[in-house]
Amino acid sequence: MARKKLGQKEKVNIMVCGIELEIKDEHNNIAINLSGGTDSALITILTCMDITERKLNKRIVPITGCEVNRPYNVDAAEKILGLIKKRFPNVEFADHYIHQYDVPKDIHGEPRTRIKANAHRNHEVKLFTNEEIDVIYAGISQNPPWKNLPESHPLRRKREKNREANNGYLEKWLHGGMFDRGILWYHRPLYNQNKSKVAELYHELSLMEDIFPLTESCIGQAEATKFFTEPCKKCWWCHEKKWAFGMYDGGVT
Repeated sequence: MARKKLGQKEKVNIMVCGIELEIKDEHNNIAINLSGGTDSALITILTCMDITERKLNKRIVPITGCEVNRPYNVDAAEKILGLIKKRFPNVEFADHYIHQYDVPKDIHGEPRTRIKANAHRNHEVKLFTNEEIDVIYAGISQNPPWKNLPESHPLRRKREKNREANNGYLEKWLHGGMFDRGILWYHRPLYNQNKSKVAELYHELSLMEDIFPLTESCIGQAEATKFFTEPCKKCWWCHEKKWAFGMYDGGVT
């Protein structure tokens, strides 16, 4: 069967692909955490496909968090967003919100993750309180399965707890707190999938030639990436991308 081209008019049955995207009637301003990585780019594309197919009156609000010491994911996110806008000219986009946060280089693991998460949340709550967004879509997929990996495999270590499946699943809808205007909900359509499914959809939707080379997963610092010009091939995210796609950022093998 011929692969589907991004933006083709025929309907792609997202449920057949295993992705349970739920655009609720009351959510008109859909924020998407567009990190510059493969998962968030895919969620943005799938949302645009559904809005276009069903002619929904919804607006996408792209949000990108940027670490001060390694700000280059913003460039990736903006390039990805530019391509998506060209592919879906009938989808309305708000301004691209970019916020910075600082993490000392000597902080790693769970403490680093908490600093990043808190910075994102503070920005998101502000947008929600100001009624600029109604919901947040997050491209959070499950950690790769580890039982069949060698004991020494990097993907068996330093796994993010918020991506570990509980009884086989993450939470598809995450309660983000009650505020004066209501509940801030986080929607995670990849709740029952890991990055191998994301890679499958990149091939199925013909995203490997244009979108994939722009995506950035590596979190290596300047000295490990030749000043952010190549993947470090050592961080957890590099190993996950290699596991799923057979290559690192930029198609490096």
